[in-house]
Amino acid sequence: MTPSTPFPREAWLARLGLTAPPPVTPDGLAALHLAQAQCVPFENLDVRLQRGVSLAPQALARKLVAGRRGGYCFELNELLRLGLGASGFQVRAQLARVLWGRPEPGPRSHEILVVELGAHRFLADVGFGGPGLRLPLPLEPGAEAIQAGETFRLTEHAATWLNSQQPFPYCLEALAQPEHREALQRFRDYYLGEIRTIAILDPGVRRFTDKMPLNEVHLGILSLVFPEAHIVHLIRHPLDVLTSCYCNELRHGDNFAYDLETAARHYVLVMDLVEHYRRELDMNYMALRYEDLVADAEGGVRDLLAFLGEPWDPRCVEFHQSQRNARTASYAQVTEKIYNRSVCRYRNYREQLSAVAPVIAPVAERLGYSLD
Repeated sequence: MTPSTPFPREAWLARLGLTAPPPVTPDGLAALHLAQAQCVPFENLDVRLQRGVSLAPQALARKLVAGRRGGYCFELNELLRLGLGASGFQVRAQLARVLWGRPEPGPRSHEILVVELGAHRFLADVGFGGPGLRLPLPLEPGAEAIQAGETFRLTEHAATWLNSQQPFPYCLEALAQPEHREALQRFRDYYLGEIRTIAILDPGVRRFTDKMPLNEVHLGILSLVFPEAHIVHLIRHPLDVLTSCYCNELRHGDNFAYDLETAARHYVLVMDLVEHYRRELDMNYMALRYEDLVADAEGGVRDLLAFLGEPWDPRCVEFHQSQRNARTASYAQVTEKIYNRSVCRYRNYREQLSAVAPVIAPVAERLGYSLD
């Protein structure tokens, strides 16, 4: 199946015993999920016989649809993903860990699907066999459903470790009780276990950088779990931040950026939260201004290294010569030398940003930025 060869949706529906695609609604999703769970079985004969398994769309259609075979989790959920996508659903695959029958989660060896329908998200998984889901489950903490006499429930590690009925982050209030402080070690072990699983660190590395967007909102728990960590907060002109967010298709739930007003209000809330954390917690915190770093890269990097307790290394300002691949929105920019063309980029869109300027004005003043 090449880009010019569409997924055989009608053949897939016929394999599921359906004559027409259901509507793109929660009920329609449930109908497709149940039909595939009932009609396409879990089986791992090819794996056991060491025949090799292909996840290519044409191979899945040939084996599971035309061949009326079953498959293992990646095959089954990939087939459902292709079918849902061809039917108009917004769906993406994610790696997951299996906890069933284990005292601790195993490696990321399972695939699940996340389906978005308007403001609601659903967990879909037809690849677990007998004890698995029959119907999709709302992707919400505490969601619970009884299916074929079995109870399926979504719980969070944080709430479980803290013996709390509240979802994250509300469950963190339990950390105020001394008997729950030992849970911080579980948070630490879980995070470091995730880092080891994705194998991004070379042996002997003493430091690594986590630059996940919106880490700021978790500064409270991060500073408690890793009190020795150095927090480097890159500050940039608020209107440039809004411009950048609005011009990029952000993932991982960052849908606040699809509208300038919600982006502005979200920015203010995040920056106010950072101020709260700085006021209430003793953190190893350094604010690094983007515009100053662009104007004097070596000076800014020297200050940063001094904050980290590391010696100066000229390679820090020769990052554009690195052969490593960047998996962030700035993957193209990091192959260039430092440039200043993004400083005050917002001025190109001053008219469009005029309505939200008053929203962020208090934060801009606090940070020392003019909105001119």
